[in-house]
Amino acid sequence: SPAREFALKFSALEIYNETVVDLLNRELAPLCMLDEPEKGTIVDKLTEEIVKDNKHLQNLFGICEGIQL
Repeated sequence: SPAREFALKFSALEIYNETVVDLLNRELAPLCMLDEPEKGTIVDKLTEEIVKDNKHLQNLFGICEGIQL
């Protein structure tokens, strides 16, 4: 059977008082949610990271919590 390759992509956002914030890049201005007919709801300019390994994933969670691991 042919080998399969997968990529795990990680993004995180917070919605509070109708403001959308990118938790991986807090320096960006509040983001906009858009309704795309073919894709559904998307968040414009949301940071997306490809997870390299478990340590990288833990670091991404730490960034989202405001704590560098």
